[in-house]
Parts: sequence; structure tokens; C-alpha cells
Amino acid sequence: MDAGLTNDEVGAVVWDQWAFWYYRQQTVSQIDQLPPGERAEFDIGARGAYGRSPVGRLWYETTKATLNPDAVRYIDNLLAQPG
Repeated sequence: MDAGLTNDEVGAVVWDQWAFWYYRQQTVSQIDQLPPGERAEFDIGARGAYGRSPVGRLWYETTKATLNPDAVRYIDNLLAQPG
């Protein structure tokens, strides 16, 4: 598939995905400490990033075997829920 991006632009997208993953991974490790509103915001953002965004979904599905299994389990469970 040709998205019309240069190699530099593709690299920027990939590194952007990694940066957001590290943020989400850290948040998942402390998810039970978040107030309900913040947890809802986090869940909405993660669901959008890995469930609705074609780029995020592709990155997540092709990379998740190498990611933190606890965070992957949380995100996979989140994506399996309706909403």
C-alpha cells in the first residue's frame, strides 16, 4: 500500500506510535489509581488509537507481540468491549 509518505515521514509516524505506546504502557501499570474520569479519558483515547485509527491499529497489531504483555492484555480487553 502506498500512502504517499516519504521514508522520513513514515519514520516519524512509527516513532510517534512508540512514544504514545510508552505513555499508555506506563498509565496501564497504574490504571487502578486513576480517578474514574481520567480512566475513562484514557480508555477512550486508547480505544481510538488502536481500535479506530487505521494507522494505530496496524502499528499495534504488527508490534504487540514485542510489547509489554500486561499492557497488551489491558488494551486487548478494552478493544474487545463494546463502545
